[in-house]
Amino acid sequence: MLERLGITRLDRIYDIHDGHTVPTRVLDWSSALLNAFADVAKDPYIVRLNIADATYNMANLLTRSGMGKRSFYFLAQPILKEMSQAIERTKGSYGVSKYKSLSQLKKEAVDSIL
Repeated sequence: MLERLGITRLDRIYDIHDGHTVPTRVLDWSSALLNAFADVAKDPYIVRLNIADATYNMANLLTRSGMGKRSFYFLAQPILKEMSQAIERTKGSYGVSKYKSLSQLKKEAVDSIL
């Protein structure tokens, strides 16, 4: 399934070259993600890119497989932003059912978006 999307390897050193830009090292993308989380109070651009608890693993998979900046174009789609925001709302203490598990709340949040 991942082969159809162009994700064939997780051991890349450079991202997949699209012919328009110079390939960037995969570790540079990983470093940029870590720096963005460290500096989120000063410049919250990582939030605008929709890198949150619900999407962090996907961002890592895509950047590690060599997708580079295409990873962030994918994760910034409106439907994924809505899903991420709905999941974040389940983590509060107000307006959240105490009788449901966190996984049930997350599933309901995603189902409400879909």
